[in-house]
Amino acid sequence: MQMNTWRAGQAPQKRLRISGRNESHTPSTKECEEDITEEESDYVPVEPPNQERIELGSSPSSSVAGALWPIYRPSMEIPSFPSQSIFHSLGLEVNLEEGALLQQYLTTYPSMVYGTNTNGSIHLLSDRGLAHAQTSPIALQGILIKTETYAARAAGRPIPASVFQRRARLYQLLNQMISESQGQLTREIVLGALTAIIVEARTFNDDLVNVHRRGYEQIIPADGGLERVLSMFSPPTSQIHHILVYLVGGHQKPSKPSRWRDALERALEMVNELAAASSTYVMGAAQDAAASAWDRVFHNPTHRKLLDAAPLSLFMQHQEKGYLGPLLQKSHFLAVFLVVWFLWETRDDPAQTQYFLEHLARTTRSTAYNGQGHMTLNLEGFLFLVIEVLFNVYEQYNPATVVTERQSRLVRTSMNLTKLCNVLEDSNRTALVRFLCSCANGSLGQDPEGLPAIDTALLWYDVYNTSSS
Repeated sequence: MQMNTWRAGQAPQKRLRISGRNESHTPSTKECEEDITEEESDYVPVEPPNQERIELGSSPSSSVAGALWPIYRPSMEIPSFPSQSIFHSLGLEVNLEEGALLQQYLTTYPSMVYGTNTNGSIHLLSDRGLAHAQTSPIALQGILIKTETYAARAAGRPIPASVFQRRARLYQLLNQMISESQGQLTREIVLGALTAIIVEARTFNDDLVNVHRRGYEQIIPADGGLERVLSMFSPPTSQIHHILVYLVGGHQKPSKPSRWRDALERALEMVNELAAASSTYVMGAAQDAAASAWDRVFHNPTHRKLLDAAPLSLFMQHQEKGYLGPLLQKSHFLAVFLVVWFLWETRDDPAQTQYFLEHLARTTRSTAYNGQGHMTLNLEGFLFLVIEVLFNVYEQYNPATVVTERQSRLVRTSMNLTKLCNVLEDSNRTALVRFLCSCANGSLGQDPEGLPAIDTALLWYDVYNTSSS
C-alpha cells in the first residue's frame, strides 16, 4: 500500500528526499504495538481520543514532590490590548478569537504547562513557537489547539468542538504540504511532524505520539540526516522543539534500533566519563587529577552555596518515581544531567562555572514561585529553564563564530540523552538519576551506607539489547 497522506493515526508513506538521499517512510498500525518490521499493513483509523485523558499534573499533599508538581490553574483573563492588530503586525492573519488564544499562549500557557509565574523566564518554547507560526500555518494551528485545550481544562469546561476542527485542519495542511513537496523533505514537513507529536502529547493520546514519532524518524535520513534537518531551523533556538520528540510520551524503544545506536553510545560515553571521575574521588585518590578536579567543582564553597539554596536545591534532589509520569521523569533526568555535565565540562574555567550557577539560581528563583509565594515550577519547566540558561552562557563565553554550533550541539546532546533515558530499564534509570543527583547535591561518597554509584555495565547492557534487537 502506498499512501501519500498524513492522518491523525498514521504518518505518511510517501518517499521523501533530502540532499539527494532517498529514505522510505512506511509506518504501519502494527508499529504502534511492537518494533518496526519491513512489511506494510493497512491503516486502521484511530478514533478521536477521550477528552478525559488530558492530565495537567498531580499534587501530592506533602514532601518536596508535592512542592514541585502541583496543579496550577492560573487566571484565564485575557489582557485588554487589541490582540488582533498586534498579531497582524507580526504577519499573522488571525481573527479575534485566534488573537485572544495567541495572547493566552504568550501569557498564561507557560504557567499551565511549565508552572512558571507570569514574570517567569522561560521564553524559548513560547517565543520560538510564535516565530514558527509567523511562517507556518501548521505551527499556528498547533499553538491554537494546545492553548484552547488547556484553557478549557483549566476552566473546568469540556474541550470545545473548535479544537477538533483545528486538529483536522492541521492534518489537512500537512497533507497539502506533502503533496506539494514533490518528494523533497522540506522544513515545513518536518515542522508539521513536530507539531503533530507535540499536539497529540499535550492534548490527546500518547499512542498517537508514538506513531508520529516513528514518522518523524523515518522522514529523516540516517547517516547525518538529523544534523541536516536541524540546520533547516535557524537560529538554534528554533531547534528546541526537536527535544520534545523524545521527551513527551511514555518510555519508548526505537522503532528501528540501528537509528539510535550512535546516539546511545555518545550518551553513554558522557555517563562513563562522569562515573570514572567520581569513582576516583570517592576512592580517595587525592593525587589523581580527575579526583582533584571533581572536588574543586562539586565541593567548591561558592558553588555549593548556590546549588544548596532553594529553590534550585529542590530540583537537584532525587524524587520518588511514584510521583512522576514519564515526561517528568525524563525532564528531571535531562535537567540534572545537563547541570552536572556543564559543571564538569567547565572545570578548568571557574568564572564560566560560577556565571552559569549564578544565572541558573537567579532565574530559577525568579521563575519558580507564584504571587502567593507557592512553588509552581514543574520539572519540565525547570529543564527548559536550564537549557535557556545554557544558551545564554554560550553566547556570553564563546566567540560569535562558534555560538551557533555550541547551541546546536546542546540540542543534539539533549536528544541523545533523552533517547538513553527512554531505553533504560526502570531500575537502571532510577539508579542513574540518583547518581546524578548525588553529584549535583555534593553527597557523593558521603553516604554511610555506601557509594550511590552507577553500574555503567548495566546501562551498556540495556543499550546493547536495544540496538541489537
